[in-house]
Amino acid sequence: MIGQTLNWIDSFWPSADVMHVLLFALLGLTVRIAFPALPLRILIAGLALFAGASEVVQL
Repeated sequence: MIGQTLNWIDSFWPSADVMHVLLFALLGLTVRIAFPALPLRILIAGLALFAGASEVVQL
């Protein structure tokens, strides 16, 4: 069931990793709800830093 859902989500845009985009959007939304006073530029910079670090770890 989960594998079929992940394949379905990835079929939307095969050249990009849509699942990572959705997970980072969910992470950003969660952080925004948890810390509403956090400036948006800090949130975006933090997400970009986390994304870069997670890509380096995957190499």
